[in-house]
Amino acid sequence: MKRYLTPIISLLFCCWIFSSCNMISYPGEYKTDGFYESARLAYFDFGKGDKDTVTYVSFSLRPIEEPEAVVEVPIRLVGTPADHPISIGVEVVTDKTSAQEGVQYEIMDKMVTFPKDSLRTFLRVRLLRSGVGEKAEDRKEIVLKLVDTKDLKVAFSDKNEFKISFDNYFDTSEWEKQWNLYYSPMLGKFNRTVFMKLLEFYHFDVGALLRDFWQPTMISYWAQTKKFFEDHPEYGIEVFFPDYLKLYNDF
Repeated sequence: MKRYLTPIISLLFCCWIFSSCNMISYPGEYKTDGFYESARLAYFDFGKGDKDTVTYVSFSLRPIEEPEAVVEVPIRLVGTPADHPISIGVEVVTDKTSAQEGVQYEIMDKMVTFPKDSLRTFLRVRLLRSGVGEKAEDRKEIVLKLVDTKDLKVAFSDKNEFKISFDNYFDTSEWEKQWNLYYSPMLGKFNRTVFMKLLEFYHFDVGALLRDFWQPTMISYWAQTKKFFEDHPEYGIEVFFPDYLKLYNDF
């Protein structure tokens, strides 16, 4: 009996799948030649998890001479690629955005274009370092959403937000205390900008700097830090370099 039931059940299952598929509605339209063309949609390409809906940028972990950072937000097309450029609109969700446009950021593309035959493109946002403070509470956020155009519609209205969070914060409070207590007679008073430039040579690894302190490598990096600020008088910073340290460094 079981031998006869198995093919019957399989046939019924296939019929159910077929009828279910017929009930699914895909947006699109019939062209004049009689062929059906599905609508093209666009969405933020988040990746595999909700964490991908947020991008975090810290200027404190970038060279101090970099005045800006450009974030590229991926956007993907649903449907067949077009044989011509097509665009989707972008707007700022103002009630969820704390950053000020023109002061702390610039949207480089108010209309994001998919090139011909492309399924993926990028929305570019320029973050401006000069508008961001150095305290933890100075962190800013930008929330963006896609908007429909004549070319494209938004694919997932419930997942149509992308957040960019950025700051210039790096906790140097303990270093400042220790520096001014122990090192200021040799290296001068603690200066956050000078410290961050020195830390840049260690790829912002505080532990590596601590292990290397007063070693020849650190002294060499200190000399290079001094040279940097001599070459960039716009910072208005003079780095103290004791004469006796020159014995340990070719400076």
